[in-house]
Amino acid sequence: MAAYEGTVGNVLSDSPAELWRRAVERWHDAFVVGTLAPVRTMRERAEATRKIDYHFGSEADRARIDRRPEFDPA
Repeated sequence: MAAYEGTVGNVLSDSPAELWRRAVERWHDAFVVGTLAPVRTMRERAEATRKIDYHFGSEADRARIDRRPEFDPA
């Protein structure tokens, strides 16, 4: 899930096994599953990605996300 904000750890301080466990846990997180389940279009994927980013991102990530313009394909 490298395309999303929020980290599951640091390769310098966490074991690879622990990082993998956290990554798998994140894939199955109820918020992630519920947010991605109804996605059928690229627009819905973009909206879901923003929600996931906001949910797992740090305060600094959320501040940066808040500054992003809304996507307008028109």
